Parts: sequence; C-alpha cells; structure tokens
Amino acid sequence: MKAFVLLLLGLLVLLGAFAVFQRIDPRISGNSSALATANGEIPASLKLADQPTPPALNLADFAIRCFQDFRKRNPRGRLLRLNANRLGDRCSGIVETREGSGRWLFDWRDGSNWVHEGELVLPRSWPREIPGTAIAPSSFSAGEVTARVAAAHAQVGERAHDEWLYEILWLPAPFDRQLTVITLSNTGPEAEAYDAYSYYFDGERILEGEEDTQANESYPLTRFELREDHNFKGALYESTALAEAAVSLETDPNAGADSALVKNAEACMDWLHKTDTGSRVLRVAISAQRCFLILENGAIRDDFYLLTTSGAKAFEESPSLQIDVATLPNLLLDRSRVTMPRLRERLAQVQAQPGGKDIDRIAIFWVSDERMLWQFSVGASVHSHLDESGQTVPAPASIPITRAELDQGFPASAPVMEVRVEQ
Repeated sequence: MKAFVLLLLGLLVLLGAFAVFQRIDPRISGNSSALATANGEIPASLKLADQPTPPALNLADFAIRCFQDFRKRNPRGRLLRLNANRLGDRCSGIVETREGSGRWLFDWRDGSNWVHEGELVLPRSWPREIPGTAIAPSSFSAGEVTARVAAAHAQVGERAHDEWLYEILWLPAPFDRQLTVITLSNTGPEAEAYDAYSYYFDGERILEGEEDTQANESYPLTRFELREDHNFKGALYESTALAEAAVSLETDPNAGADSALVKNAEACMDWLHKTDTGSRVLRVAISAQRCFLILENGAIRDDFYLLTTSGAKAFEESPSLQIDVATLPNLLLDRSRVTMPRLRERLAQVQAQPGGKDIDRIAIFWVSDERMLWQFSVGASVHSHLDESGQTVPAPASIPITRAELDQGFPASAPVMEVRVEQ
C-alpha cells in the first residue's frame, strides 16, 4: 500500500510539472488518468527531463519577439490569435492563408522548430466569416505589450509569481473584437497545481465579473493544442483535414497486393512527413519509380528546391528553383490533407472511372487560385483532376512542374521551374 501511495504521489508531481507547459485555462485541471498508460506509468514524452527550460527573456520581450517572428513567417492575411508561452518556450498563432481568403491556418514554434500544422475550421458557434481586421497590428507593438505586462504585474503586486503567457485573441459575440490575456503563474507556498493569475484586457480596461466569465467561457483552443488537455470544453478550432476525413481508412480485405505505384506512394508520403518539418510544400509527384517533393527551405523563406528519391533510398537535392514567390500565400499544400489514406481513397475513386486502371502517375499541387488539386495521368496523358473534396474539375490553366518531372514523363504544363543558375 505504501509503495502504491508513493507511486501515486510521484505521478501527480510529474503531471503538475507537465501541465505548466501546456496552454489550458488556469481554472481547469488536466485529466490525470488519460495521460497515464495502462500500467500506471507516465509516457516518456511527459517526463521532467524532456521539459523545456524557460527562456531568459522576460514575458514582454519574449512575446514581442514571438509575435514579430510569427508575422515575418506569415506576412500575409489577418491574424485571429497570437500566443506567447514563455514557460513552455512556445509561440503560436492563427492567420489567414492570404488577405481576405477567409481560410485560416495554425502555425507554431516549439522551442526552435516551426511547424505549419495546417488549415482550420472555425468553431461551430462562431460566425462563418470574421468581420473587420481581426487583430490590429498596433495590439502587438512593443509599447503595447510592455504596457499590458506592467498592468498585469500591478494587479499581482507583491504576491509570488512567474511570467507565463501573453495572448491576443479575437472573440465572437458578445465581444466581436480582440482581447489580450496575460497569465502569471502563482508560485507562492500555498499554490496548488495550475494556480495562476489571469487577466483579460479590453484595451487598457481589465474585464471583471460577468465579462470575465464570458471571456473565459469563449476562450478557444485548436485541435493541435487539445492533444493533452482532454477536459477542455470551450470553443474548438477543428483541423480541416479531420473535418474532411477520408471515407474509409481500412484496407480492403479482398484487394490484391499493392501496385508498384501505391508502394512507392507509401514511401513518398513517409518521406514527405519526415522531411517537411514545417515548411511550405508546393508540389508532390509520384510515379512507380520516383517521388518528387518541392518544398521551401526551412531556414530561408521563399527559397524552394526539389527533393527526389526512389522508394526508401536517400534523397537527391536540387539547387534552388526559379519560382515567382511574390504572390505565394502563407500556406500552400496542407500536409495534414496529403496523407496515404486520402491518396488511396482518391486513387480508388479515379480507378473506378473508365481508363482509371491504367493510372501510373499522381501529382498533388497548389494552384494560384487558392486550391489544392490532385492530378492522375497515364504516362504524359492526363486522365483527370480532383479538387480538395474529391470532385472532378477542369484542368487548371497553370500547373507548376520542374524539368526533372517532365524528364520522367509527367504531363507537360507551365510554368516549368528551372534550377536557378548560380552567379
């Protein structure tokens, strides 16, 4: 019995430490039983040794740098949410794919690694279209951030605390405007797990009473942030990919062995998700012999290059490609939509059409009218194009392709992306 009590106490301590680095409402506790494995042990990913060390920067400087970096990485479109988590060393936001598109993506940095998680569906209780400018640029200026942090400190006074979160949120009715939220963790001797001081600012005014309650009840999370917080009951930004989930993820028990095309597609999808650590992806092309990925350099914005491989062999990397980046949005292909289950579904759909059994090439690409398209072809002859929802659509006027793909027999189009000649 004593050993069990000690184990339980150790479990609670580890869970409490972990929860500090996850964004939850400070008034809501985590679901301890859901985080433990069947034998009562904490998963390795939740152990203290894996937790980040808080940055040396204070909250104001951390938030200013976070918001500047986010905007530099996503320069176009309105902002719907910004989050600077100093204790977790995380920075995230929700931004339009481009100005006026009405399509939103979630992008975040965990430590030093940025990841475009993908497009989002707005919470069901929210308006389908966000009015106005959403979050104004002035709300995350250095002067404004510094002033709001100072105001939060004035509220806490001499009580022991640490600097945790700086957030800017657009919230629907009854607000229909942006609010700023600052959360300082309670580090006093009487503090329990998740204790914090949280303040909602409407400009310089701190919300109190019913307004504060309404703001807390309206506080939204993304599906990506909900991975460990199973108790959250507020508004949820759903992943578009999940909302448009493939009809069936099961393998047909009566199907024969996978074709060479499908086997190479498996390897290509695996490479896509291993090599794309958060960069924009412009095109994926697959034949029975080779896989082609056009993606952005993770270290240099607007620098795109081609990776190509055969099966599980090492990638060959091209020099930079000649691409007009002036109009490219913050998100190209949503990698959460480009998965093997979805590819199998789309391929089966096309193979059921006349001539579909001969398909031997697949390309997935972004086009300039803000669409992701699937192209299926027999050699260099196009069989059909499908849109994001799987509907047959006419061929677009312009399809990006590299010289290397043309040489491998993919259907010709323009613009052809040549390798940039070094000066």
